[in-house]
Order: sequence, then structure tokens, then C-alpha cells
Amino acid sequence: LEYWDPPQEQGGRYTLRGLYPAMLVRGLDADGRLVQVHKTFLTHEGRKADVPFPKKTDVGVGSNSFALRMGWPTGDTLGVCEGIETGVASTLLGHNVPVWPCHSASVMANFILPVELRGQIKRVIIFSDNDALKHGKRAGQDASQVLANRLRTDRVRSLIVQSARVGTDMVDLVAMS
Repeated sequence: LEYWDPPQEQGGRYTLRGLYPAMLVRGLDADGRLVQVHKTFLTHEGRKADVPFPKKTDVGVGSNSFALRMGWPTGDTLGVCEGIETGVASTLLGHNVPVWPCHSASVMANFILPVELRGQIKRVIIFSDNDALKHGKRAGQDASQVLANRLRTDRVRSLIVQSARVGTDMVDLVAMS
């Protein structure tokens, strides 16, 4: 995938830095519309590329509620989380429950079950980052609680799972095992 550096000066041109392996994940809203494309530029070894912004997003129609649908639930349980790495780690820890990253804490707080899964999904496991207190808030935990409360009002059971140590997430738990 082409990696373009932004202009160095106002009115300047983008410059092509090079071609990189990349991970592409599409973000779909509750109606199944493409609203974001997430790109992570990688090395040939699979690590994040040494570029100014290894993670970039392209926004389509825009939405504050979408998920990067990785896997499809066959049962009545779905997991959600903030980032892609956390989603992969949570899937490994979550006994093969598909976990859909929502890109950020604020987007996760607004997550809405897709239309085609309403009625099938009875429980959502929220894999929360255990964020440190910053400006009186803990982004991951606060977003997780907002989502859990909303799901419960929609009669969907919710469970918040997070690592015990502040500043860690599911990726850290997988790394420890």
C-alpha cells in the first residue's frame, strides 16, 4: 500500500514515501454501511512500519458508531473493544468469541448492534482497557460503562472484562501467558 507523507508547508504536495505491507480493516455501521477504512502500515516482518503515522484512517460517510467486524458470531455472544490488537488478543482470551474493535473509546461507547444481529445476540462482552486517570476520566472504563448501561436498557446482557493492572489491556495479558 502506498504511504504518502503530508506536505511540509501549506499549499505543498504530498510525497510518496514508499510501498508497505499493510493491514486493512473496514468499519461498518449498524446498517452495514462502510464508514471507515483503517490502515496499519507494516514491515515485512509484521511489525508497525517506521513511518510518521503507521495507523491511518479514511472516513467514508462518517459515523460515531461503527465496528471493525473481525469474525461473525455464530452463537448469542459478541465481544467489543477499542483497538484492533486488543480485539485479536481478546478473541484469543475469549474462547473464540468474535471481538469487534470499535477504533476508540468514544466510538465503542456509541456501539450499536447491527440490525441483522438483533435478536441473535443476547450478551456482549466489553473488553475494556484499564486506563490511568487522565483529566478526571478513565477513557476505556468510562466508555465501557456507558455502553454496558445502554445495552442493558436494550435488554442485552453485558459483561465488562479488563486487566487488573492500570495502564494495561488484553494485549498485555496475552503477552504474559
